Amino acid sequence: MENVNCDQALHSEQLLLLRTFGFPAPGASRDRVNRDTKLLDAIALLLSTGLPGDHYAVAFDKRQGLEVVLAKDGTPTSEDIVDAKELFSSLSDPNFRVAKDLYPFVARRCRVNVVKRVTKLQASIVETGFYEDFCLRLESLDQCSLGDHPLSPNEIQREFPWGADSIELWQFQKCRTQRIFMAIHLRASILAKSLFLRRWVMRQHAGYEKVERFQRCTEKLCRYVNDIPYLLRSAKRLGGLVKHRWVTDESLGIQAGQEDVHIHAETPPEAIRRASVYARQLRSLQTLKYFISGSWERTVHTCLHAELRIILHFGDVGDRFQTMGRSKPSCLCCALWMAEHNWWCGIYWGARSHYKPDATWAFATRACPNVKDPGLRECDKKVASRVFEYLQGKVWDAADYEGV
Repeated sequence: MENVNCDQALHSEQLLLLRTFGFPAPGASRDRVNRDTKLLDAIALLLSTGLPGDHYAVAFDKRQGLEVVLAKDGTPTSEDIVDAKELFSSLSDPNFRVAKDLYPFVARRCRVNVVKRVTKLQASIVETGFYEDFCLRLESLDQCSLGDHPLSPNEIQREFPWGADSIELWQFQKCRTQRIFMAIHLRASILAKSLFLRRWVMRQHAGYEKVERFQRCTEKLCRYVNDIPYLLRSAKRLGGLVKHRWVTDESLGIQAGQEDVHIHAETPPEAIRRASVYARQLRSLQTLKYFISGSWERTVHTCLHAELRIILHFGDVGDRFQTMGRSKPSCLCCALWMAEHNWWCGIYWGARSHYKPDATWAFATRACPNVKDPGLRECDKKVASRVFEYLQGKVWDAADYEGV
């Protein structure tokens, strides 16, 4: 197990394999959202640009007054530092009261992320066939079947006033204007929360998975409007300019915060032969084509993830229960590492995770060799062993599929 625990390239290769197997099952998550989490999540969201690897974690440090601690996957750039300063200055400005007041900042800092989410919303309407299913379902309804439905078919239809072709042609990239962005938010949120769609999902009628995808895409986009009022109100209650600081490579003594790792296996089947004893039981690795999907990378840019940077920054000093906000749910390895660290350190960091494998995840002991904490190595070992176990289970499923 020593090679498994210490070999970053092998670990990243196994995470790539888990990803191609589609681990975990769809919908796996653990959400614990309190007021602090909601506030910190909103800060992390507004700092995230949407560029590759641009993930943020945020926490409160209440040991000497109140200060917000910021971290990202990698060390912050000069632009990150300037934008964070502008954001916290805006939050304390009495002239900033509603979401539209922060729109210029969102349009500049978060534009890539916003366009990405609007594009995914468009795809959930057009490319999945949801629009056609929606129209057919409306046509099959009559007033008697609506019951206490608050909207008539005609009223709902007005929220989709275009045909599928014209929706495809709509240039969502123009959402840089506040009016268009707010119009998208209003229409999508009304539809996503309508009783018409909620009943469709609740009763699992044909095509309900497409509805769920549309609702998820809508929820992610609407956070840029729905989360900001709460953030502004909370910041005003704190009074004055909220202090903040960044976790940097220098402050943690990180020597290898980011590193390009070469994946030795050229294909998933080759990686499976090296990674799992159960691969020998497969009569034909061609069986794996029913289980694996997605691209295979030969070079992975690994880094110490933002969640681990926050935890290492606090060490074993802090409140018994610590809250952390994230720009996106934590990956599988972060969730496993945090759970083990909670046990070793006695400080509970909440795990809100989608449990998706992320091959960019780097071992803490590799990134921070100067940190003399035996718990770090134990946390790394636990992550490596659990990833190895999950991978064995997936390959065993493939062998079982063959009837071995």
